[in-house]
Amino acid sequence: MRKGDSSSQLLDLVRIRFRGDADAEDALTRVESNPANAGALTALERVLVLRLVHDQVFFANVTRLVEQELEPLG
Repeated sequence: MRKGDSSSQLLDLVRIRFRGDADAEDALTRVESNPANAGALTALERVLVLRLVHDQVFFANVTRLVEQELEPLG
């Protein structure tokens, strides 16, 4: 897997997990439209942490993708 592929997969995974939750979708949309907005980042962080704490499968999938992205190229 090329570096960056897991980043794209991670974003897709988050979008799927947030689907149907207006607050979560809004938080993600706000960050996507203005990544420098500290308030939007904080709101997204809160939503994401809640989902990670309450959904072990989501947590495992996010962890796997983050670890893949952080692996050194080799």
